[in-house]
Amino acid sequence: MRQQRATQDKILYLLKMRGPLMVKDMATEIGITHMGIRQHLSILHQARLVQSETLRGAKGRPAEIWQLTTKAWSRFPNTHTQLSVELLQGINEMFGEEGVQRLALRHNRRLFDKYREQLDGEKNLGEAVEKLAELRTEDGYMAECNAVNGHFELTENHCPILDAAREAPVYCQSELDLLRTLFGEDAEVERVEHILEGDRRCRYVIQKKDSEAS
Repeated sequence: MRQQRATQDKILYLLKMRGPLMVKDMATEIGITHMGIRQHLSILHQARLVQSETLRGAKGRPAEIWQLTTKAWSRFPNTHTQLSVELLQGINEMFGEEGVQRLALRHNRRLFDKYREQLDGEKNLGEAVEKLAELRTEDGYMAECNAVNGHFELTENHCPILDAAREAPVYCQSELDLLRTLFGEDAEVERVEHILEGDRRCRYVIQKKDSEAS
Protein backbone atom coordinates (compact mmCIF):
# COMPACT_ATOMS: atom_id res chain seq x y z
CA MET A 1 0.00 0.00 0.00
CA ARG A 2 2.84 2.39 0.86
CA GLN A 3 4.56 1.72 -2.45
CA GLN A 4 1.28 2.23 -4.30
CA ARG A 5 0.75 5.61 -2.63
CA ALA A 6 4.37 6.59 -3.37
CA THR A 7 3.92 5.81 -7.07
CA GLN A 8 0.67 7.74 -7.22
CA ASP A 9 2.37 10.70 -5.55
CA LYS A 10 5.07 10.53 -8.23
CA ILE A 11 2.41 10.64 -10.93
CA LEU A 12 0.72 13.64 -9.33
CA TYR A 13 4.06 15.42 -8.89
CA LEU A 14 5.01 14.72 -12.51
CA LEU A 15 1.72 16.10 -13.82
CA LYS A 16 2.11 19.12 -11.56
CA MET A 17 5.60 19.89 -12.85
CA ARG A 18 5.18 18.94 -16.50
CA GLY A 19 1.51 19.54 -17.20
CA PRO A 20 -0.68 17.19 -19.29
CA LEU A 21 1.10 13.96 -20.29
CA MET A 22 0.45 10.74 -22.14
CA VAL A 23 0.70 7.35 -20.42
CA LYS A 24 3.89 6.47 -22.31
CA ASP A 25 5.60 9.66 -21.09
CA MET A 26 4.68 8.94 -17.47
CA ALA A 27 5.84 5.34 -17.80
CA THR A 28 9.23 6.48 -19.12
CA GLU A 29 9.69 9.10 -16.40
CA ILE A 30 8.63 6.88 -13.49
CA GLY A 31 10.07 3.63 -14.80
CA ILE A 32 7.09 1.29 -14.71
CA THR A 33 4.97 -0.33 -17.43
CA HIS A 34 2.16 1.36 -19.33
CA MET A 35 -0.27 -1.02 -17.66
CA GLY A 36 1.07 -0.07 -14.23
CA ILE A 37 0.57 3.63 -14.98
CA ARG A 38 -2.98 2.97 -16.18
CA GLN A 39 -3.82 1.07 -13.01
CA HIS A 40 -2.62 3.96 -10.84
CA LEU A 41 -4.41 6.51 -13.06
CA SER A 42 -7.64 4.54 -12.65
CA ILE A 43 -7.36 4.84 -8.86
CA LEU A 44 -6.49 8.53 -9.05
CA HIS A 45 -9.36 9.12 -11.46
CA GLN A 46 -11.82 7.45 -9.09
CA ALA A 47 -10.54 9.79 -6.38
CA ARG A 48 -11.15 12.72 -8.80
CA LEU A 49 -7.50 13.74 -8.70
CA VAL A 50 -6.79 13.31 -12.42
CA GLN A 51 -8.79 13.56 -15.61
CA SER A 52 -8.17 12.57 -19.21
CA GLU A 53 -8.82 14.18 -22.57
CA THR A 54 -8.64 12.65 -26.03
CA LEU A 55 -6.93 14.74 -28.69
CA ARG A 56 -6.54 14.14 -32.40
CA GLY A 57 -2.93 13.76 -33.48
CA ALA A 58 -1.33 15.17 -36.63
CA LYS A 59 -2.18 11.95 -38.54
CA GLY A 60 -5.67 11.73 -37.13
CA ARG A 61 -4.75 9.24 -34.45
CA PRO A 62 -6.43 9.97 -31.10
CA ALA A 63 -4.09 10.60 -28.19
CA GLU A 64 -5.18 10.40 -24.55
CA ILE A 65 -3.54 12.88 -22.23
CA TRP A 66 -3.88 13.12 -18.46
CA GLN A 67 -3.83 16.15 -16.20
CA LEU A 68 -4.54 17.14 -12.61
CA THR A 69 -7.97 18.22 -11.44
CA THR A 70 -8.52 21.20 -9.18
CA LYS A 71 -9.12 18.79 -6.31
CA ALA A 72 -5.57 17.44 -6.71
CA TRP A 73 -4.18 20.78 -5.57
CA SER A 74 -5.08 19.78 -2.03
CA ARG A 75 -2.32 17.17 -2.22
CA PHE A 76 0.27 19.96 -2.45
CA PRO A 77 1.20 22.33 0.39
CA ASN A 78 -0.81 25.49 0.90
CA THR A 79 0.62 27.74 3.57
CA HIS A 80 -1.86 28.08 6.46
CA THR A 81 -4.70 28.34 3.93
CA GLN A 82 -7.74 28.68 6.17
CA LEU A 83 -6.01 30.90 8.70
CA SER A 84 -4.66 33.19 5.97
CA VAL A 85 -8.06 33.61 4.36
CA GLU A 86 -9.78 34.31 7.67
CA LEU A 87 -7.13 36.88 8.61
CA LEU A 88 -7.50 38.65 5.27
CA GLN A 89 -11.27 38.73 5.62
CA GLY A 90 -10.95 40.13 9.13
CA ILE A 91 -8.43 42.80 8.10
CA ASN A 92 -10.62 43.81 5.17
CA GLU A 93 -13.64 44.16 7.45
CA MET A 94 -11.73 46.18 10.03
CA PHE A 95 -9.39 48.30 7.91
CA GLY A 96 -10.72 48.02 4.37
CA GLU A 97 -8.75 47.47 1.18
CA GLU A 98 -6.00 49.80 2.36
CA GLY A 99 -5.32 47.50 5.30
CA VAL A 100 -5.04 44.46 2.99
CA GLN A 101 -2.67 46.38 0.70
CA ARG A 102 -0.47 47.34 3.65
CA LEU A 103 -0.35 43.70 4.75
CA ALA A 104 0.65 42.62 1.22
CA LEU A 105 3.36 45.28 1.18
CA ARG A 106 4.71 44.02 4.49
CA HIS A 107 4.76 40.48 3.14
CA ASN A 108 6.58 41.75 0.04
CA ARG A 109 9.25 43.52 2.09
CA ARG A 110 9.89 40.45 4.24
CA LEU A 111 10.41 38.27 1.17
CA PHE A 112 12.58 40.90 -0.51
CA ASP A 113 14.93 41.02 2.47
CA LYS A 114 15.10 37.22 2.58
CA TYR A 115 15.78 36.77 -1.14
CA ARG A 116 18.07 39.76 -1.57
CA GLU A 117 20.42 38.43 1.09
CA GLN A 118 20.67 35.11 -0.75
CA LEU A 119 21.05 36.63 -4.23
CA ASP A 120 23.78 39.15 -3.45
CA GLY A 121 26.56 36.70 -4.31
CA GLU A 122 25.23 35.75 -7.75
CA LYS A 123 27.36 37.06 -10.60
CA ASN A 124 24.90 37.25 -13.47
CA LEU A 125 21.18 37.26 -14.21
CA GLY A 126 21.01 33.56 -15.04
CA GLU A 127 22.61 32.52 -11.76
CA ALA A 128 20.31 34.89 -9.87
CA VAL A 129 17.15 33.48 -11.48
CA GLU A 130 18.34 29.91 -10.84
CA LYS A 131 19.05 30.72 -7.19
CA LEU A 132 15.67 32.41 -6.81
CA ALA A 133 13.99 29.29 -8.23
CA GLU A 134 15.67 27.26 -5.47
CA LEU A 135 14.49 29.71 -2.82
CA ARG A 136 10.95 29.77 -4.17
CA THR A 137 10.88 25.97 -4.19
CA GLU A 138 11.88 26.00 -0.52
CA ASP A 139 8.87 28.28 0.04
CA GLY A 140 6.54 25.80 -1.66
CA TYR A 141 6.31 27.19 -5.21
CA MET A 142 7.85 24.15 -6.98
CA ALA A 143 9.85 26.57 -9.12
CA GLU A 144 12.15 25.99 -12.09
CA CYS A 145 14.58 28.16 -14.06
CA ASN A 146 15.15 27.74 -17.80
CA ALA A 147 17.19 29.67 -20.35
CA VAL A 148 15.10 30.23 -23.50
CA ASN A 149 16.18 32.16 -26.61
CA GLY A 150 18.38 34.68 -24.82
CA HIS A 151 16.16 35.23 -21.79
CA PHE A 152 15.32 33.34 -18.61
CA GLU A 153 12.05 31.88 -17.45
CA LEU A 154 11.03 31.43 -13.83
CA THR A 155 8.20 28.89 -13.69
CA GLU A 156 6.21 28.36 -10.50
CA ASN A 157 4.24 25.12 -10.78
CA HIS A 158 2.44 25.61 -7.47
CA CYS A 159 1.12 28.51 -5.43
CA PRO A 160 1.13 27.84 -1.67
CA ILE A 161 -0.85 31.04 -1.03
CA LEU A 162 -3.44 30.50 -3.76
CA ASP A 163 -6.54 30.74 -1.56
CA ALA A 164 -5.22 33.90 0.06
CA ALA A 165 -4.44 35.35 -3.38
CA ARG A 166 -7.98 34.59 -4.53
CA GLU A 167 -9.30 36.44 -1.50
CA ALA A 168 -6.91 39.37 -2.05
CA PRO A 169 -5.54 39.55 -5.66
CA VAL A 170 -3.23 42.34 -4.52
CA TYR A 171 -0.91 39.55 -3.36
CA CYS A 172 -0.38 38.52 -6.99
CA GLN A 173 0.55 42.04 -8.01
CA SER A 174 2.76 42.17 -4.94
CA GLU A 175 4.65 39.08 -6.13
CA LEU A 176 5.21 40.59 -9.57
CA ASP A 177 6.43 43.81 -7.95
CA LEU A 178 8.74 41.73 -5.75
CA LEU A 179 10.48 40.15 -8.75
CA ARG A 180 10.83 43.47 -10.53
CA THR A 181 12.36 45.03 -7.44
CA LEU A 182 14.72 42.10 -6.89
CA PHE A 183 16.20 42.24 -10.40
CA GLY A 184 16.30 46.02 -10.50
CA GLU A 185 16.11 48.54 -13.31
CA ASP A 186 18.52 46.62 -15.55
CA ALA A 187 16.07 43.75 -16.06
CA GLU A 188 12.58 43.38 -17.44
CA VAL A 189 10.15 41.00 -15.74
CA GLU A 190 6.89 39.98 -17.41
CA ARG A 191 4.34 37.46 -16.17
CA VAL A 192 3.17 35.43 -19.19
CA GLU A 193 1.14 32.75 -17.38
CA HIS A 194 -0.98 33.31 -14.30
CA ILE A 195 -2.82 30.74 -12.18
CA LEU A 196 -5.54 33.19 -11.18
CA GLU A 197 -6.30 33.75 -14.86
CA GLY A 198 -6.83 30.04 -15.46
CA ASP A 199 -3.33 28.85 -16.32
CA ARG A 200 -1.95 25.78 -14.57
CA ARG A 201 1.13 27.69 -13.36
CA CYS A 202 2.69 31.13 -13.06
CA ARG A 203 5.53 31.80 -15.50
CA TYR A 204 7.76 34.87 -15.70
CA VAL A 205 10.06 35.99 -18.50
CA ILE A 206 13.15 37.75 -17.14
CA GLN A 207 15.73 39.42 -19.38
CA LYS A 208 18.27 42.18 -19.40
CA LYS A 209 17.16 45.47 -20.84
CA ASP A 210 18.62 46.40 -24.24
CA SER A 211 20.99 43.42 -24.24
CA GLU A 212 21.10 39.67 -24.52
CA ALA A 213 20.82 37.65 -21.29
CA SER A 214 24.16 36.22 -20.25
